[in-house]
Amino acid sequence: MHSRLRTRGRNRDGGRLGAGWSWATLLDAAGITPDTPHDGHSLLGTRDRDHLLAEWWCNRQDKQPTHSWATYIGKTEQHTEQHTEYYGLRLDRQGRLPGGVNGGEVLFREYYDLRTDPYRLTNRLHGASAEQERHLGVPEPARRLTAARAT
Repeated sequence: MHSRLRTRGRNRDGGRLGAGWSWATLLDAAGITPDTPHDGHSLLGTRDRDHLLAEWWCNRQDKQPTHSWATYIGKTEQHTEQHTEYYGLRLDRQGRLPGGVNGGEVLFREYYDLRTDPYRLTNRLHGASAEQERHLGVPEPARRLTAARAT
């Protein structure tokens, strides 16, 4: 089953972080109050967030070996940034991650300053030395990604 949510009109999010859709938003738009707790908040309200976490885990049914990944988009007064890590992880037969959510070797990383590079054209980690990474402040978004994945 495929589902697609399309919206028309101008973006009126006021600079808030949000995913393309959420169950909370769909329920809110339909006027349905859920009878069980759900993750997330409706994008129709005024609530703002300071970060967004998205993850994808390679599973055993994938024909082509691909990499699992997690990305953290964070917003502060000074920065809006995206830090993505690709992992050598696959879900086991029970659909669990061997070694837990923060297990697995980091194979590749990306870091984008979304205020100066909103289309993510320049990976600031490409070819960067450890010193350049520290100068960019990369250890902090990497720590935030790890912390967000653990919750």
